[in-house]
Order: sequence, then structure tokens, then C-alpha cells
Amino acid sequence: MQTPNLPWVHWLRATASFLVVLLHAAAPHLYRYNKLPPADWWAANLYDSAAHAAVPLFFMLSGFLLLPRQEPLPAYFRRRFQKILIPLLAWSFIYLLWQGKAAHNFFLTPVYYHLWFLYALLGQYLLLPILRVLVAHTPRAMQYYFVLLWFLGVGILPMLQKTIGLQVLIDLGMASGYVGFVLLGHLLGTEKTSPRRLLFAVFLAITSLILTIALTGFYTDQNNGQLETFFYDYLSPNMTLLSAASFFAFRAVMERHGERGKVASLGAGLSALSFGVYLVHPIFLSLFAAEGSWLAVFAQSHSVKYTIPLYALAAYLASVLVTFLLRKIPLLRQIVP
Repeated sequence: MQTPNLPWVHWLRATASFLVVLLHAAAPHLYRYNKLPPADWWAANLYDSAAHAAVPLFFMLSGFLLLPRQEPLPAYFRRRFQKILIPLLAWSFIYLLWQGKAAHNFFLTPVYYHLWFLYALLGQYLLLPILRVLVAHTPRAMQYYFVLLWFLGVGILPMLQKTIGLQVLIDLGMASGYVGFVLLGHLLGTEKTSPRRLLFAVFLAITSLILTIALTGFYTDQNNGQLETFFYDYLSPNMTLLSAASFFAFRAVMERHGERGKVASLGAGLSALSFGVYLVHPIFLSLFAAEGSWLAVFAQSHSVKYTIPLYALAAYLASVLVTFLLRKIPLLRQIVP
């Protein structure tokens, strides 16, 4: 897919790829609630809460970029599945070797923890031609209505059951999964921006982030230190609002301040490497955390408040470099499209 020359799209994709690395750098510390100083655990909680917006942002960008297009189904499936299936097969094999395993049934479970996203993308790509018809032939109000039903079904009702034990018997299962993010990306990517809307989006993003941090901490404490992941879930109401508000605010700011010059060019370059960064980065996080590495030595005497972003930045930059080099080799370019 050729990404339109929209700097906010490029920078949002690049930012989301870094947030994925930050998420995975912070995650191990969240399971050490009773072993870390409280300030360190809450710092890890902050990083992870913010970074969980990354995956919804990727889905929303896909919706913004792909839903308005019209193309024959054979051409669509050839392009989409070539982009996903080749990297999935290649990196499944690479991570099998990385783990020292001889075999794995990747039809049932991903070979490595981050590869689940490619399976989710395959599902969205199967559904997307139907969503294109929906977008082309229904008013925006009806599209927002679908998003509202999805938000109630995957977010609000499960949260009511989680927090107050209220179980609603209305079945909204037809509007489920990540489909709402795809449609929401199209809607928010074409919605008019204004200073008032930007201010509201920033307020909503900050409020949702604070709620995610606070509720995760509260319920983890109630669980005697066992991490409560409900509010990290990409479909939870707080995470949906954080992601949607961040998407809109990022676009509104970049359209005003990031449309020209070297900043836009750098964003386009990083955006082109984002998928490769996603696929490669766990290797570098593992290498940098290995006993004896310079980062591991540094981490022994410093707070995770500093080491988590340092790990993430180092792994991100290393992944950018490796992806850049792989894309220079014609055959290997296909595994980091």
C-alpha cells in the first residue's frame, strides 16, 4: 500500500511503532508489584498505559487509509495478503530459530508474543471489503451509530460487569472485535478539526490515561499485587477513548504544524520502516536485557523510570537500522514490507 503523503499519517504510524516497543519494554516490570519500589511500579504502569494506545492507532490508520478505496477483490486480496502472509511465515520461522524450537503449529497460536497482531490484521482484511460497502452507501450518522453499538458491546457492558457486577443480557456480539477501530479511523480521519475539538480531544485523552493508570493500580492492589490487565485491554472503554482522542488530537496538531520541511520527510522515512520495527524489536529487547549487556548493567543501578524508556529507545533505533538494511536487499525486503 502506498501511503498518501500526509505527514500526520506518517508520524502517527512511526509514533505507534515506538509505543509498541515501549509497551513491551515496560510490561515485565508490571508483574513485580511487590518487588519494585512503588514509584517504579507506577512509572511502569504509566508507560504501559500510554503505550497500549498503539495497536488501536494502527487499526484506525488502516481504516483511514483503506476504507475509502475501491478495487477489484482479487487485486485487493493479492496485495493485502502478500503484505501479511510472507512476513508472518518468515518471522514465524525466524522466531522459531530464535527460541531454539524445532516446530510450532502457527495455525493455532503465534510463534512469538507480538505476532498475534498479524493474525488480527488478517481478520480485518477479510472483513474490510464489506466495510467499504458500508462506508460508501451509508450516512456518517449511521456509521457513528455502528461505532456506538460496538463501543457498548465490547467496552461499556464488560466494564459494568467488571466493576459493579451488572450483567446486561442484550447481545451485541455482531459488532465485536477490532472492527470499530477500523471504522472509527475512517470517521475521525475525515472529521473537521477545530481548536475547540482539539482541546476536548486532549482533555479526553488525558482523562482516559489517568483512569487507566488509576484503575489498573487499584485493582492490582486489590488482587494482592497480581496484575489486573482488564483496563489495558484494547477494547476497554478507557483505552478506546484514549486511542480515539489521541488519534484525533495528533492529526489536528500535525495538520497545523507538521506539514512541511525536514520534519515531514523524517516522518515519512520512519513510517516506511514501522512494520519492520514491529516485527524485529523483540529480538533487541531480549538482547539488551541479557545479563552482561551494557543496558542490563546500567539498569542494575538505576530506576526503571529511566531504564524503560532507554530500553525502548535503544531497541527502536536498532530495529529501525536493521529494517532499513533489510529493505535494501531485494529478496529480504519482502519480509519487512
